[in-house]
Amino acid sequence: MKKLIILSGFLIGLCFLNPNQPLFSQTPKAAEKKEAQKKEVKMECKLNLKKYAGEIGESIAGEVEIKNTSKEDINIDYLTLPWHHLDLLVIDPKGKKISFQHYGDNFTGVLNEYRLTLRPGESYKGSIFIRGNSKDSDWTTPGVYKITAIYEYKNIKAVSKQVELTLTAK
Repeated sequence: MKKLIILSGFLIGLCFLNPNQPLFSQTPKAAEKKEAQKKEVKMECKLNLKKYAGEIGESIAGEVEIKNTSKEDINIDYLTLPWHHLDLLVIDPKGKKISFQHYGDNFTGVLNEYRLTLRPGESYKGSIFIRGNSKDSDWTTPGVYKITAIYEYKNIKAVSKQVELTLTAK
């Protein structure tokens, strides 16, 4: 009898609920995730090299640019530099992946967190070290190295076009 009274009380309570209101509230993280999915955030990532050919052992610098191509502001939280969320995928002339760690791991260890806000159409660019997430010993084979920059933060993922760096023997 008690179970029947409790069940009927629950069913009566359902009659007074707002049909547009969810029966169970979402956790803040779930609500945040749902809100993030509603916004269509777009970002572009470009990778350029200072030189596209060089000798083995030569240090070749690069530049990465991230650009907000959406209609909303993009806020990126990071430690040290916004490149904390950058990765470089490097393939050697034999087709082997030689990037062994996330490029952004080079920028950890700082306790302060910073925020970069990119308004629609704004971009951020800076220099990077092409061999920053691979061993120097992996850059000893002459030939074409293929490099792709990947910028990933929360629900944003931007991938550059692959660039080629040709290295020749000294």
